[in-house]
Amino acid sequence: MLTKRQHFIILLTFIIAVFAFVTISSILKITRNDNTLQCTIYVTSITENDESVFKGEIIIDFGHDRDIKEIGSDKSVIFNEIPNKFKGEKINIKTNISGYDLVNPEEEFIFTGDPIYLKIRKEIKLGNIKGYVIDEFSNDYLVNVKIMVESDTIIYTDSSGRYNAMLPETMYPINDRDYYILRISKDGYITERKRYFPLSGKQEIRLRKETSKH
Repeated sequence: MLTKRQHFIILLTFIIAVFAFVTISSILKITRNDNTLQCTIYVTSITENDESVFKGEIIIDFGHDRDIKEIGSDKSVIFNEIPNKFKGEKINIKTNISGYDLVNPEEEFIFTGDPIYLKIRKEIKLGNIKGYVIDEFSNDYLVNVKIMVESDTIIYTDSSGRYNAMLPETMYPINDRDYYILRISKDGYITERKRYFPLSGKQEIRLRKETSKH
């Protein structure tokens, strides 16, 4: 049977061991934190009055190490536990955001541990509409057809029956799943309304001649 003194020594030894474990763990944690940094990236759109929720991800390369994170609801991304050795080094940042491109995709960033602000704009291709208009029965290309886009912009087909226009950024849809409404009209033909989906390529529009009235 153990004496009171032996019990006391065992208890004291246990307390010292626990204290030593906690102290060493704290020192290791502090050391680890001192050797790592974090990188916070904020994503902002230069498009006026753009309150869209950005759906996509940020891709960042630290040397040969790549990390990918989803953009949060607050339009930011935090990369944690970045080795301190990358401080002061150039880092490569790319985006994969639906309907958006980087304003300056060639911009270089130096990692300092401070927040990085990425500027994006709606993808330019979202503003491009193109196609051609033909007669429904003869398949002839129709010249000088009036095409009204979203009751805002008017364009006309050329001598080859084709149209190709770049719309102002304020008209861009949110993404390539959204669409423009086109109103197509020409004297002697029935006016049509069509949906045009961005990035869909050239759209063929067929017009039918009006029936003669007697």
